Amino acid sequence: GNDNDDDDDDDEEEYDNVDDLLTDTYAELCQVRADEKEYPQAIAAGQEDVRLIKERYHRQQDQQQQQEQSSSSSPESDHDIATMTASPTDPTTTACAQACEFLATIYREAGHLSQSVTLYREALLFWNCTDRVECAVTHNSLGFVLEQLATTSTTTFEEKNRHLEEARTSCREALRILNQHDPIPTHHHEKAHYCIGSTFAKQEAWNECLDHWEKALQVSRALVQRRQVDPGQVIDTLLQLIEACQNKAKQ
Repeated sequence: GNDNDDDDDDDEEEYDNVDDLLTDTYAELCQVRADEKEYPQAIAAGQEDVRLIKERYHRQQDQQQQQEQSSSSSPESDHDIATMTASPTDPTTTACAQACEFLATIYREAGHLSQSVTLYREALLFWNCTDRVECAVTHNSLGFVLEQLATTSTTTFEEKNRHLEEARTSCREALRILNQHDPIPTHHHEKAHYCIGSTFAKQEAWNECLDHWEKALQVSRALVQRRQVDPGQVIDTLLQLIEACQNKAKQ
């Protein structure tokens, strides 16, 4: 009896090590293929990476549910990501969020915007159990993809407006989280304001657009001042956009 139990423990440990090796291999392959812009191969590798990490997450959830059921008779949800109970520092939960977010980025680069939105949203569900600042960064990424999705050729007028509103909601949530953690504006604040302004520009709401692009410019200038770096192209681009927006608002 005891010898067999020890063998089972050894097998489980060996399986987890192989699992780690496989996920690392697929993640590295995904990165290499993406760098070479071989997106079908990158996506295939990323999908395997996500699948393996989710399997590990579900195994851990099963073990936790079994422990809880030994002390409680209340029913548990079956792999419901939306009701995750993982520890905020659980490395598997973090790995799930990172894998989903990376694959979402690959989908975005490959032009598969709907799939990218789905993966970013799934990453957010995992991040909500972990680092809230990382969650804010993902909200920004989701906002940018939704803004892009709003202007695709297959998008109807109603879909366009829905995507733009969802993009604003996501970036505003990013700002709310960021302001909770750090009152000093960062590059992520700049990105959120820029994206929100862009959504208003696509709806020709020039005053609202101007408000957020000016906030993005203010953050950019503050970042330049704090870091003592050359203003570069970002501020020049924002100034041009703001000037064009002011002209539109006067018409």
